Amino acid sequence: MKSRIIACLVLFIAFLVVGASAGSTDAQLVVTEYSVSPTSLISGDIGTVTVTVKNTGDESVSIHSADLESPCEGFKILNTAAYDTVGTLGSGDSTTFTFTFEADVLDGTYYPKFYLDLTDGGSYRMYIPVNVKSTGLTVAVSKLPDSFNDGVKSRINLSVGNPRESEINGVRIIPVADGATITPGTGFIGTLAADASREVTFEITPSEETTVTFMVTYHNGINDHVQNITLPIRFSEDKLGADIVLNNVEIEGGSYTTISGDINNAGLTSAYSVTVTVGKPMTAVDPNQIYVIGELEPDDFASFEVTYTGTGSTVPVVVSYKDADGNTFTRTFETSTRASGGTSLAPGSSSGRSSSGFSGAPGGSRGGGMPFFGMRGVSGSAGSLPLMEIGIGLVVVLVIGIIAWKKGYIRKLKEKIPRRKQSEDDDDPADR
Repeated sequence: MKSRIIACLVLFIAFLVVGASAGSTDAQLVVTEYSVSPTSLISGDIGTVTVTVKNTGDESVSIHSADLESPCEGFKILNTAAYDTVGTLGSGDSTTFTFTFEADVLDGTYYPKFYLDLTDGGSYRMYIPVNVKSTGLTVAVSKLPDSFNDGVKSRINLSVGNPRESEINGVRIIPVADGATITPGTGFIGTLAADASREVTFEITPSEETTVTFMVTYHNGINDHVQNITLPIRFSEDKLGADIVLNNVEIEGGSYTTISGDINNAGLTSAYSVTVTVGKPMTAVDPNQIYVIGELEPDDFASFEVTYTGTGSTVPVVVSYKDADGNTFTRTFETSTRASGGTSLAPGSSSGRSSSGFSGAPGGSRGGGMPFFGMRGVSGSAGSLPLMEIGIGLVVVLVIGIIAWKKGYIRKLKEKIPRRKQSEDDDDPADR
């Protein structure tokens, strides 16, 4: 009887020991860290889940296998057999498990199950949150010129923003277009943090109307993505640029012909490196083949004088200038050989293409503002006042008056007038 009781007590104690061992084994295991890369996935991305497990107990734990179970269809675990055999995890030791998956699912939060199968029959499980959000980048043209023109370099700014919850890497902007030269060929941004934005400046010189496609490429984790934005290039008049006007033209003959006049800037920005010469069939000759004016500010003017030889009913006056970006513009004014003071001309033709510069030009001069009378002089214009002759006459009269005053002629003339008047008064009583 006693032996039976002793046997039952031994079996009961053994059962308690085995149960405690099995129940405490999984309690010794703790997930100390886990991570998902990238933090936020785009639908179709490949990502990784990394889990670190530590044995916090005093005894070793034998782990049979480790696995990450898919939460739904479309969420594929790509290395399911990576940890079919794990082994023993010693007391205080840690081990890391990394699983690769493809999230070909709709946007949302998914919970794949991390599972440890223990050799003694126990298990350990934990659900890992994975966020899928397919929000793209924000790409926009943040700065545009007032207009595009054939052969004229213009600057644009492209802004790239990252509204996602995690940073992206390797951000590049690649412009693609036929009929345009674009620099730089690639705009590199690199890493773009969450909720951050960057701008890249491009210079576009179109040779025809076209469309520029900006390809924005970036990495989300190990995944490559591309996002495009297009910019139509259409030619139009530059409303903010310099506007060159020719007026007050005079032509004088001799051994060579001299054409002179005023160049006005009626635009809203300055014209730089302004030069004036004549075009074919005329030939510019010394002493003033090319007249250099330099900078011409808005609402300012400068006079010029060019000498040439040749015959014809019109003289092509060629004005060249540059804008602030160094683009060269050429405007040709067809001027009648009968032109005289007061003539005002609009350009006969203009071009925005870059052209070779002039050399050997004599120094020029520029006026300080618009002419007060709006004319250059009196060279044969029927409707013009002889301002020069009037001015000379006034100066001559003033000089004669000063000389007469200094010589005393005016004083003597004053003395004679009262005497004559007094003598006339003395004669009146006798006559009466």
